[in-house]
Amino acid sequence: MVDHLGHGSKPRVAGAAQTFILMVISCLPVLGGVLIAPSLPRMAENFHDVAHVGMWVRFTMTTPALMIALLGPVAGWLVEKFGRRPMIGVTLFFYTLFGTAPLYLADLHWIVGSRIALGVTEAMAITICTALMCDYYTGAARERVFAYQTAISSLAASVFFVFGGLLGNHGWRTPFWLYICGVILIPMALALLWEPARRQEEVQPARNTDFKWTGMLPSYALLFFAAISMFVAAVELSFVLKSIGTATPGQIGMIMGVSHLALVIGALCTRFTRPLGSKFCLVASFSFMAVGLIGISEAPVIGLGWTLVAVVLHSAGCGVAIPSIADIVMSKLPVERRAKGSGGYVSCVFFGEFAAPIVVAIISANTGSNLVGIRAVGIIILVIAIGLFLSFKPRKSVTRATPG
Repeated sequence: MVDHLGHGSKPRVAGAAQTFILMVISCLPVLGGVLIAPSLPRMAENFHDVAHVGMWVRFTMTTPALMIALLGPVAGWLVEKFGRRPMIGVTLFFYTLFGTAPLYLADLHWIVGSRIALGVTEAMAITICTALMCDYYTGAARERVFAYQTAISSLAASVFFVFGGLLGNHGWRTPFWLYICGVILIPMALALLWEPARRQEEVQPARNTDFKWTGMLPSYALLFFAAISMFVAAVELSFVLKSIGTATPGQIGMIMGVSHLALVIGALCTRFTRPLGSKFCLVASFSFMAVGLIGISEAPVIGLGWTLVAVVLHSAGCGVAIPSIADIVMSKLPVERRAKGSGGYVSCVFFGEFAAPIVVAIISANTGSNLVGIRAVGIIILVIAIGLFLSFKPRKSVTRATPG
C-alpha cells in the first residue's frame, strides 16, 4: 500500500489491517437493504392493524438507502469539518443505537423513523470510509481497494440476505440484533485508523485554486448511470427469470448466484485492466452492461442459457465500471475536497439504487412489461458507451525530424 503522513511528520503506511476495517465498515450500509428483507412479511403481519402497513413496512427497507443518497454531500461536509477519525466512533455508536431501535419500539411509524436516522449514520460511515480510502491509497492501490469494496459489498449482500432469513425464522425483530456490530467495531476502528495530515493544504494553499466542482459532473453522471444499470438487474432479475417458463427455482437461484460471482470477478479484474487505461475500461464495461441488459430483456425469447451469458456480461461490466469510475473521481479531487467528493460519490451510487426500479416502472408504465424498461435502460447505457468511444481522441504521434 501507499505511504501517507499521519500525525506530525512521520510517514504511516496503510496495510492489510486498515484495508480490512475499511471494508468491514463499508459493508454496514448493506445491512440496511437486505438483512431485514426476508422478515418483511412477518413484520407486516405483526402490524396488520396499521393503515397502509405494506407501504410502511417497505419503507423500513428503502429509507436508509434514500437517506444515504440525499445526505452524502452533507456527510462529506461534516467529515471535512470535524475530521475522519473523530467522526467514526460517534457514527458507529449511533449506527448501533438506531439500528437496534426496532428491538424495543412498538410503533411501526417510530420504527420507520429509526430507519431514517439509521440512514444518516450509514451516509456518514460510507463517506468516511471512501474518504479514508482516497487518503491512504493512491494509483493502482487505490483502484484495487475500490474494487475490493465493490466485490466485498456484493458478497456481503448475499451473505446478509441468507443470514437475515435464518434469523428471521426466530421472529421479525431478531435480525436487528446484528446492528450491535457497530459498537463492537469502535475500538478496532480507533486503533487502526488515523486522521490524514492536513499539512498539504497549509503549505500549498494555491495548489488547487483551479479546481471546479463542475468538472466532476461527467464522472458523477457516469457513476449514477452505472449504479442504475447494476441495480436494475439486481431488482428485476428474479422476476425476469421467473417469466421464463422452463426456469426452475433452483436454476433461478443458481443464475442469481452466478450474477454476484461475475460482479466480484469483474471488480477484482480491475487490477489487471488498469494498464489498458481508464478509457478502454469505461468503453468496454459500459458496452458489456448494455449488451447484458438488452440480453436480459430478451430472456423469454433467447432462453435460459443465453440469459445466463447476458447476466455474466452485465455483472462483469458493472464490476469493472464502478471501481474504475470511483478511481477517476477520487484522482480528480484535491486533498481538501476529498470528503465532500466522497459524499458526492456515495450519493450517486445510492441515488442510482433508489432510482433503478422507478426508472424501469416509469418506462414500462404504458406496456405493462418490465422487460421494456430493462431494454430501454440497456439502450441508454449503450448510447453512453458509444459516446465515450467517440469522445476519446487518439494520442497524437510525435515525429522527429531527421537530418537529411
